[in-house]
Amino acid sequence: MKKFIIFLFLISSFLLVSCDKEKPALFLSSEKLTQNNFSLDKTAKSFNVGQKIWFLFYYPKEYQTNILRVQILKLTVLMPIDGFSMAMARDIEIDTNNPFVTDSFVLHKDGTYLLRIFTRDQLYAPVIQQEFTINPK
Repeated sequence: MKKFIIFLFLISSFLLVSCDKEKPALFLSSEKLTQNNFSLDKTAKSFNVGQKIWFLFYYPKEYQTNILRVQILKLTVLMPIDGFSMAMARDIEIDTNNPFVTDSFVLHKDGTYLLRIFTRDQLYAPVIQQEFTINPK
């Protein structure tokens, strides 16, 4: 019994220590999200064509640049290479002292999309990405 309790203690200690609390987070919503009005019940992964989509990006680390690149890819199996096409990309200026960034966009074609956010100093790999769908009217 002692061995079992020690085993459980070691496993739970390992799990607690290995948790990374400093991970970025990305939330999508049809309502404007800010750090003051955020709640998980306002988030969504499915939207309608032409609907304004808000995102809230949380980045707990210190920014090395004041510009983020927001990229939206349309995922499709019909494309001959890689299975995606560029739907939108833009750079947004941010306050480097605030770990929360909020912005919005509108898409006019239905399908499955991937929202990717990059820091300007690391454009080779997204900091975070989130898949979502746009439903036809």
